[in-house]
Amino acid sequence: MATVAIAVMAACGFDPGTLPGTDGPLDDGRGTDALSCAAIDVAAGGDHTCAISGDGSLYCWGRGDDGQIGIDPLSHRCVANTIHCQKTPAKLALPPTAAVGLGGFHTCSTSGEQAYCWGKNSTAQYGNGTIVGSTRPTPIDQRTGATAFDGGTGHGCSLVGSILSCSGANGEGQVGNMSIVQQATAVAVKNDVASFSLGTTTSCAVDTAKSLYCWGRNAYKTIDQTGMIRTLPTLVAGITDVDQVAVGADHVCAVTGGVVKCWGLNSAGQVGNGGTNPTSQPQPITTVTGIANAVEVVASRNHTCARTAAGDVYCFGDGYTPTPALVASGATKITGGSNHDCAVFGDGTVRCWGDQTYGQLGNNVDSASRSTTPQPAVLCP
Repeated sequence: MATVAIAVMAACGFDPGTLPGTDGPLDDGRGTDALSCAAIDVAAGGDHTCAISGDGSLYCWGRGDDGQIGIDPLSHRCVANTIHCQKTPAKLALPPTAAVGLGGFHTCSTSGEQAYCWGKNSTAQYGNGTIVGSTRPTPIDQRTGATAFDGGTGHGCSLVGSILSCSGANGEGQVGNMSIVQQATAVAVKNDVASFSLGTTTSCAVDTAKSLYCWGRNAYKTIDQTGMIRTLPTLVAGITDVDQVAVGADHVCAVTGGVVKCWGLNSAGQVGNGGTNPTSQPQPITTVTGIANAVEVVASRNHTCARTAAGDVYCFGDGYTPTPALVASGATKITGGSNHDCAVFGDGTVRCWGDQTYGQLGNNVDSASRSTTPQPAVLCP
């Protein structure tokens, strides 16, 4: 992460200097220097968003009624004065953050060896053996050493070295431990993992040989042709040489050799084959046309976005068209929540678009109207 920060800041003409240590909490106020105010990474959950700046500062915003943005107390209310939210990025009091991952209603991060989680934990998604949630970052020793996190609606996974560990809701086998019983403590479910992604109740991982394994909900044949849940990591046939995977509610997409491929439910055009299927007939693995030299894909509830090596961002599915449409250019990282998407750009800015009901775009707006153009989420106004 530090390497990425230095590269981004240097490209913007900033002197990165020396990154701070991890021996104490950061000030809860906003920074003013270039490193603290320019983003290098962004992650979106159900209706909330977090970004990491060049000095490791973590900012979060959006829906917060379950504590998922780590800010307490929250005085502002969105949605007819009923849901607590944060409409602009707020800096959390944490040591420098190396990675952050968001679920539907919870968030986890890592600062050095120490992992933290906050938000909803009613199905044990923290993995610390409890179902007690927190409105502020809570140390999770069971995920010590994690370098990546992701969350579904009620489960969460983390990567330590190449070992993927998961916990939480497991009614469709999404934890991957050969069970359909809720898993309270993070348990190792697969070795040799290079990257992974969690959807609502489906989990997928790419191994070091670039093979794709998925487990959990399989109603739309996202894992195999049986349509039955899979409680253990299962090799997905028909796709090889996978560079990255992204899981939505009931569809999966992957990048392989610069090409985006998607399959599963296509009710809103989220598979990107140019049409929709209201009868919910599962779509086979399909090559998405119109996106060249893809390097990243994110699958949200019922839509998909992909980024090319040139930084162009294309989206398709719910809220978009059934074929890829150019949304933004110059992006270095993309992410997607349930109904909103965000990107980090080469100048260190974060911009988001889509649903802004809960302030999840970070532009000081909570409105039922959808933003079709990227809106700035300013880390240091």
